[in-house]
Amino acid sequence: MDIKHFLRFVGETPYKGVEATKQEMCAYITAHQASQIGKPITLIYNAKLGTGILGAEIFVPIDKPIPSSKKFKYTQNPAIKGCIMSKYKGHYLPPQAEDEELKQEALAKIAEM
Repeated sequence: MDIKHFLRFVGETPYKGVEATKQEMCAYITAHQASQIGKPITLIYNAKLGTGILGAEIFVPIDKPIPSSKKFKYTQNPAIKGCIMSKYKGHYLPPQAEDEELKQEALAKIAEM
């Protein structure tokens, strides 16, 4: 499936607010007579330790263009460059040892490429 249309959120959110933001995005999509056509993609690029605040981007694939709002932007064919995907099941902020292990795996992958 070739996905071309996305609704995008960029900003800070409490880690417990990520799911609420996704639900808000889905409601916005539905309100504009569009449909979600795949799983949301969540990118965490900053975590303020001790505060529970994350810098995040959330992309929700949709079936057609819709208008942007102050909070959500319509994006067509976004380019995500220079990233490595890592999957972690558990709390948004992994324990220090596991976080370090994920970083080392990412650095090894970069060196390999």
